[in-house]
Amino acid sequence: MAEIRLTTTQNIVKNTPMSGNVGVDKYIYLIDDVQIMVLEPVLGTNLYNKIKTDYNDNSIAGLYLQMLEDYIQPFLNHAVFAEYTRNGSFRVRNNGNVKHSPTNSTTMTDQEDTSFVSHQLNKADNYLQRLQKFLDFKGSEIPEYLNQLNDYDVEAKDNKGFNLTWFV
Repeated sequence: MAEIRLTTTQNIVKNTPMSGNVGVDKYIYLIDDVQIMVLEPVLGTNLYNKIKTDYNDNSIAGLYLQMLEDYIQPFLNHAVFAEYTRNGSFRVRNNGNVKHSPTNSTTMTDQEDTSFVSHQLNKADNYLQRLQKFLDFKGSEIPEYLNQLNDYDVEAKDNKGFNLTWFV
């Protein structure tokens, strides 16, 4: 089954420095990666699936809608942008791995690039921390957050100081 994406490429372009002329195929898969590798462990599989299903059915409301709009989408926008920024100029081709260089501008230095990515990761982490505070406060009102349906689902993990270094 295809992953239901909780943000759109338009949201990423609108809410980050991502240029609208970047090919969507170059970063859309990163939404899936960030959702599965970072977001699902914070929410737990049961809540994660509930939010995805309701979002896909256009029936998301209440606390679920609040989580989506106030924390999840901003987190995804910045985290996906940061991940793309780290790898966007690299391509794997039939003739090997290549790095694109612009013709009428210069690429950032490694220090500038690291600073730029770190700034976006800090924003993403801020939204993730705020989501965790929300879940700490309102989690008792969200049955899907309190328990998983089976033993193989990912249980929600407390996100005090969640480490986003897998991006860098």
